[in-house]
Amino acid sequence: TTRREAVNKLVCNIRGGSGAAHNVDHLYEGLKLGLEGTVEKFSDVLGRNAVWNRKQRVTSLPKYLCFQFMRFFWKPTPDSRDHTGVKCKILRPVSYPETFDVYELCNEELQRKLRANRIAADKEFETELAAKRAKNSADATPGSSTSSAFTSTAPPAVPAPDADVAMAVDGMDEEEAAALAEALKMSMGEDGNAPAEEVMTVDGAAALPTPPATDASALMGPVDIGNGLPVGFTGQYELHAIVTHKGRSADSGHYIGWVRQAPGSQFWWCYNDDKVTETRTEEVMKLGGDGADR
Repeated sequence: TTRREAVNKLVCNIRGGSGAAHNVDHLYEGLKLGLEGTVEKFSDVLGRNAVWNRKQRVTSLPKYLCFQFMRFFWKPTPDSRDHTGVKCKILRPVSYPETFDVYELCNEELQRKLRANRIAADKEFETELAAKRAKNSADATPGSSTSSAFTSTAPPAVPAPDADVAMAVDGMDEEEAAALAEALKMSMGEDGNAPAEEVMTVDGAAALPTPPATDASALMGPVDIGNGLPVGFTGQYELHAIVTHKGRSADSGHYIGWVRQAPGSQFWWCYNDDKVTETRTEEVMKLGGDGADR
């Protein structure tokens, strides 16, 4: 059997050390580890607890994407007479990128939308590059004009998802117009608001049928992902803020906040209680979470 559940948190599982099956050194590795695995839950079909294969994928992207580094955990101590367990902190350093590509964490439907936007962005870049080359070539030729270079290479306009589209697009037949209408319908976010879906299957049981895939070329971007994201969003998130825990114990330590001053800026604010200082991106990228984060 297959069960689908909505979840609202992305967790970076941190593992490593001698004898570990997975050594997590990067944020992406920990996220993949947290999205897949096994869990023991009750099965209505079997009438008992069963081990489920868990696979989670993002179905809806927010404007701000938050990750939790799972550093604190409860370690049972069955051989101890004083306590049943202790709180621990994982000090393994984990790196992260300045720009995070969420594409591989998304489900197939959301990947198709992102892929359509990436194709549209590549075409726009190629158009701009061709126009610049034509202008440079014309400037190198005395008496030439560049006014026609932009019109000859510009792609036909695609109506916005929220426009009253009548499908009267020059050069389109009925089949192409229907494909565009379906793409615009998908871009309106009619697939729900759950940011992620969790699919769990029991070994040996039949899974639900997979819906037919749609080629990215059918989505004539740019596509609106929704949730306040810009039309044509390609799944690239810029690192904006970090909260670090300074200290080697789960029962003590100090939290420090780091916030980028503006999108694209290389300057950050470091908030250490009432002490605010300025720092640069290269210093923020050195924060690994090993307990010595300033």
